[in-house]
Amino acid sequence: MVNLCFFFYTGVQTMAEVILEVPGKLYFGSDVLNLVGSIASEYGNRALLLADYNLHEGKYIERVIDLLHGKGIQCILIDDFGSYGSSRTVTEMVEFARSSHIEILISMGGSSTLNAGRSIASRYRTSPRHTEAEHSVYLEILSVFRFPFLLRNAFIEMDPGEQRLKMYPLPPNLYKGTLIDPGIMAGLSTKYTGTLLMDTLLQALEGFISSEGNFMSETLFRGALLHGGDGLNEALRGEKSLKPRVKATQSGVLSALGYSIIRMGPAVALSYTLNRQFGIPKSWIGTVLLPHLADTYEESHPELLAEAAKLIGEDTFGLSPQEAASSFSSRIRRTLAGLGLPTRLRDFDLKLTRLVEAAEEAAGLESTQAFQVPLSVDSLYDFLKRAF
Repeated sequence: MVNLCFFFYTGVQTMAEVILEVPGKLYFGSDVLNLVGSIASEYGNRALLLADYNLHEGKYIERVIDLLHGKGIQCILIDDFGSYGSSRTVTEMVEFARSSHIEILISMGGSSTLNAGRSIASRYRTSPRHTEAEHSVYLEILSVFRFPFLLRNAFIEMDPGEQRLKMYPLPPNLYKGTLIDPGIMAGLSTKYTGTLLMDTLLQALEGFISSEGNFMSETLFRGALLHGGDGLNEALRGEKSLKPRVKATQSGVLSALGYSIIRMGPAVALSYTLNRQFGIPKSWIGTVLLPHLADTYEESHPELLAEAAKLIGEDTFGLSPQEAASSFSSRIRRTLAGLGLPTRLRDFDLKLTRLVEAAEEAAGLESTQAFQVPLSVDSLYDFLKRAF
């Protein structure tokens, strides 16, 4: 684990300290998937691989299993957890890991799979009087551009008693690292790539305008907006190489670094609560919320929105600060129309009256270590009504 604490004295006034905590190693780049066997072999020889079924396309799951076998690691694959029709539960998965004497748990997929993997690994690690569990480790392989919890020693999950999302910490020394290989994302369709990029930009923009921002987080989120905009431009041009995916993953990594310094905001919180309550993919929700988030801050943060617009590729020369600020959401809406992506929450057949429940749940995340939701339930509901 790396902990960095920065404290500066200008001679006139002090600036708040910046604390950056990175709990595990981050392996990022083309073909880093080939390292999974070598990395896992440091921790044991019995692995449980929890993977998204669609990763069989492209043979990525088979590749991981072959790499593990090549290092003498026995691997049990679960590729239907959380899929439609699956009856598997986290409790059953933990018991399965116990009976199989698992030493390494690996999750491979998108945000939902990674959250599930962290939950299973955490509960398994704390199994009483179980030798393998006590020394078990957790690794993950990201198959989408962004995961805001990437560099946080935590995960988000529904509390069965309270029936709402809550944050949970990972046990010490459980999480060992994440592999991010843009090659895994090469087969994504243009439309799905667009939704992932919009959700990535939502996280980057909200971090950039956060009241908790500091020199380091702002620098990271500037980079996230710049790379996200580049990836979006290349994807829209029909770029067939890995370049758009590399840019997009760079944006996601920079956002995750930013969110290891500051807390996530209300729009990200709402995307999680809407996903949990209505089963809508988080990336689709982020796609809809992004332009409305920009609209919300045009008057209060015109300079930041104008800079964000320029970072994602808008020509703001000669425009007033207000006009430049408005160009961010205008650019996003043009892109949504061009890709045929949803622009309103009503496109998901939601009932407006049900949205207050999502606002209440999002407001409840304020008390956690990872979220800053400085808005009332009424304000969150008003935001959702505008996006409806």
